[in-house]
Amino acid sequence: IEQQKQSPLPQWFADRTDWDIFIEETFLAINTLPEEDRNPSIYVNDYGHAGAINYYLPQFKVLSGHNQFYFWGKKAKPNSIVVYGENNYKFFEPYFKESKFIGSYSREYSNEFSVPIYFLKGAKVPMYKYWERLKNFN
Repeated sequence: IEQQKQSPLPQWFADRTDWDIFIEETFLAINTLPEEDRNPSIYVNDYGHAGAINYYLPQFKVLSGHNQFYFWGKKAKPNSIVVYGENNYKFFEPYFKESKFIGSYSREYSNEFSVPIYFLKGAKVPMYKYWERLKNFN
């Protein structure tokens, strides 16, 4: 059971909605970048967001430390990455040379409001050196 303020729908049902908004805002944010930067990897916290990107935006490499996605991402070597939320930004920012805010998204039924989207570029450290810290089997 979710511990946060309830949305208009129960969380177990709300998690099945609003993916179109998340995907559209992600795509629009990436398209604000110069053309040479429009093929980043995308890091998300959980398999729900990862699955949505895999399904709706298959042209992008999705990375996540959640469940099976953790094993699939262990050898990733992104030079640029898109991340969501302040905590992810603060985690990844020291590992990249450049970063900038590129947009935000909200999912009314899933309690995700004005979630910032960041673009980071120029990897300073190979991802495998810190990938273990992203593992999440909850």
